[in-house]
Amino acid sequence: MNPPTINAPSTPQRSRNVTRDQKLQILTLHRAGNPPKYIKEFLGITSAQVRYTIRRGHVSPKKSKGAPPKLNSTQIDELEEFVRSSPEARQMSYLELASHFSKWNIGETAIRNALTKRGYSRRPGDPSSGGSITPMRSPRVLTEFCVQLNDNDINYMTSTLMDLSFSLVAHATPVPPLFDQETPTVAPNRPIPHPPPKNKKNDELTRDQRRDVALLHSIGWSYSQISRHLNFQPTKRQIQYACNVRATAQKKECRPPALTQAQVDELVKFVCASRHNCQTSFALFAEIFDFGIKKNAIRSVLAHEGFDSQLAMRKPPIPEKNRQIHLAWAIKHRK
Repeated sequence: MNPPTINAPSTPQRSRNVTRDQKLQILTLHRAGNPPKYIKEFLGITSAQVRYTIRRGHVSPKKSKGAPPKLNSTQIDELEEFVRSSPEARQMSYLELASHFSKWNIGETAIRNALTKRGYSRRPGDPSSGGSITPMRSPRVLTEFCVQLNDNDINYMTSTLMDLSFSLVAHATPVPPLFDQETPTVAPNRPIPHPPPKNKKNDELTRDQRRDVALLHSIGWSYSQISRHLNFQPTKRQIQYACNVRATAQKKECRPPALTQAQVDELVKFVCASRHNCQTSFALFAEIFDFGIKKNAIRSVLAHEGFDSQLAMRKPPIPEKNRQIHLAWAIKHRK
């Protein structure tokens, strides 16, 4: 009689952890009123991952890019107010501005970056006019034409222009006043009113906001529905740009993986093949698979796939004397 065969146990492979972008998509679709079943089928993930993300309600903040700014908003406002205070302040170099605000302990590069973010740019000035903006030069053809004119030509052109201007004034229609009431006058001790500021440019959408807009548009939402639903109220132009332009790739937060996806799948398949393979140490895995990595890399890869190393427990061996006693007791009490 052949002994019964025992199938090798296999460990079911766990689902991969959802990324930050997938968590944002889950929350966006959930806030848009979609049920968890629709989110699961649309994103191709499990129901447990959808429930966990919805129950948590938020994702980890995006990693900041670059060093933090050296000036806060209050300091930048003070710098901008000083630059706009007088023509002399506007003509100061970045190094002179850094020396003026020496209490901040920053250099000219930080001054330039702060003013550039506020929309300021340095333009070359004319030394003969006290550093004012250089005027536009006349075209070369017009300059050569004016040099060739004599006194008679200049007198004829002047008289023709004067006759033309007088004829235009004589036949001009009366222009209605801009205001019905009298033009207000400014008191001598009051400052001269300045023109109203220009319309402020809308802030650019972040990467996460553009991904939310593109996701809602992919499920059939219109531009007006997207603008009313999202808290940051994007404009039609911003929504159109986010739907037509591909979002930038997420910045890698660590070094590239040591194994490719095919090598990881091969390693997972070997671990799930038998109980003996499950009890193999990480150091032995590094020797079996000639991937050029060590046990720490094997441990990290398997941990990322959901595997954890645990102690294998079994019952202690029973002596023959105790086994006979247990067998006799079982036979005696057999029904």
